[in-house]
Amino acid sequence: MKLALYGGIGWQHPFGLAKVLAWAGKYGYHGISVRGYTLDVPRPIERHYNAVGYDMLSPRLINEAGRYEFHRVLRAKKLDIACYSCYCPLTYPPGALRNESLNINRAYIDLAAALGVIWLRSIGNVLNPDPDTKLSPQEARELHVAALKELLPYATERGVRLIVETNENTTTATAAELLAVRDAVGPALDLVMDGANLYMEGRNVLKEARQLGPHIAMLHVKNVRRRQPGAIDYLPKDAYGYEWTELPDGDLDWREIVDILRQGGFDGYVLYEYVNPFKGMPREYWHLLPDPESAARSAAEHLRLCGGFAP
Repeated sequence: MKLALYGGIGWQHPFGLAKVLAWAGKYGYHGISVRGYTLDVPRPIERHYNAVGYDMLSPRLINEAGRYEFHRVLRAKKLDIACYSCYCPLTYPPGALRNESLNINRAYIDLAAALGVIWLRSIGNVLNPDPDTKLSPQEARELHVAALKELLPYATERGVRLIVETNENTTTATAAELLAVRDAVGPALDLVMDGANLYMEGRNVLKEARQLGPHIAMLHVKNVRRRQPGAIDYLPKDAYGYEWTELPDGDLDWREIVDILRQGGFDGYVLYEYVNPFKGMPREYWHLLPDPESAARSAAEHLRLCGGFAP
């Protein structure tokens, strides 16, 4: 297994991706993950306007010199870009917004290919892509599957793999739903298990890990503490509030989860996914997050205690 560091860990720092690279090298990560701009989303809903960080990379903004220099520094530090996230919904019904979103996904694939990215992480699995589009879960899933089928050949031709994860309140919120989408799209689609997302969806994470272990190419790890809802919590289901913690400190026992996945055959990238502060929480929440460098260090140390990681 290999360790990757989520680019969002540098979102508040004015040196953004430079700090991500520095911390990844300092604490022994093998790669990083880069976030795209949510402002690239066609007709962004209100919360997307807050989703800008110094770590983000948009194919609409980076120039050739920037691509070259970024790639050069990655090679010098012997770091992969394990994945690059594209937030454009793939559940728009046929029409202009769907065409625009597919074209933006293709632009992200092009940049991923230029940078040598392993996976484009498509976060297009939203149930309702905008307030004016009301879909049943089945309709959203069918639109998601159709879009992935359209994008896969484009990505494959450019040497980039597409990967989809378990996200709460989406077409792939559970292990069964994720596997159903993969089965509908085909075996070329890779899968991510995000344990904290499954926990916040109300799932039994150990049971889901046993189901997904033989099938996933990547694992996302982060930790949260469940509590009664408060004014500044993340509230994915309204039943509980969640606060983000450093990896060793929350409700999830990552040593047990990783051990179950390894027994199931998983031997891929493990991405420490520092808190996403843009999941609808108020800005006051941003000041309660763990210190990013401390979180990067403790995550790497904690995960290596699980064993099985490359030196």
